[in-house]
Amino acid sequence: MADNVNITPGVGATVAADQVNDGVLGSGVYVQYVKLMDGTIDGTTKATVNATGLKFDASGAAIPATQSGTWTVQPGNTANTTAWKTDDSAAWDKGSGTGGSLTQRIIVDNSQLAALGQATMANSAPVVVASDQSTIKTGGNTITQASSSTITRPANATPYASGQLLANSVTAGSVNALQFSTLARVSGGSGVITGAVIQKSTNTITNAAFRIHYFNTIPTFVTAGDGSAISTVVQASGKGYLGYVDIITMTGFSDVAWGTGAPDNTRGCIPYVATAQIIYAIVEVRGAYTPGNAEIFTIYTVALQD
Repeated sequence: MADNVNITPGVGATVAADQVNDGVLGSGVYVQYVKLMDGTIDGTTKATVNATGLKFDASGAAIPATQSGTWTVQPGNTANTTAWKTDDSAAWDKGSGTGGSLTQRIIVDNSQLAALGQATMANSAPVVVASDQSTIKTGGNTITQASSSTITRPANATPYASGQLLANSVTAGSVNALQFSTLARVSGGSGVITGAVIQKSTNTITNAAFRIHYFNTIPTFVTAGDGSAISTVVQASGKGYLGYVDIITMTGFSDVAWGTGAPDNTRGCIPYVATAQIIYAIVEVRGAYTPGNAEIFTIYTVALQD
């Protein structure tokens, strides 16, 4: 269309106007509206205006924008209360953190990991062996392990005869077997007992001779308590019986007495497979020994673990 049309009063072009009713100008007045075009000379394309305003096409144009302060990143236009997704299947898996907080679980594909190699203990994460872990091979190496357990005998000084049980109670139902809880490296682990030590809380050594009987199941105390015949216990518990260590002499010190012994068999050791990680034992008196009142016996067992 032509630009800058000259208009002579009384002569010339007809100028169009719109008749409108306006709250300010009045009713039936004639007004002219400004028409917004595309901005090119002699252009005929009108700008698009709708209820939300003037439409602007920014395709192909760079629009600079700046913002200062803290930015909040959230999914969509809603508050950040819904779980983010990595695909269109499900929300991320959230686990329980400390203090009631939530932590994001991350699944690591071990096929994408390079070999970690060997590190020192200080530079390695601690690992707890499962309670039902089968025996872990150690390349043929064995470990020497010592474990202790204690008997506090009854508050009397009744002499023992050879072949009687030394225990914490004269009542069968109250007798506690010795438990060596670390002789096996893992649950159901194996090894060999190579020796034992007895330390007692008195320094009396007269007739202080003892035999330690070992079991991989808890011995059965049916009628036997302290001072009763050991044969009742051993025979009743024969199914889990492993062998024994004799301590035939002891050395007296100023405060305690101490003695050591080794398995009395041709193998020189007592093989075992533990129940869980525990080996059990009872003590037999092998001489006419007069004990101390509430005397304490600490038994140490030494083994080589597989």
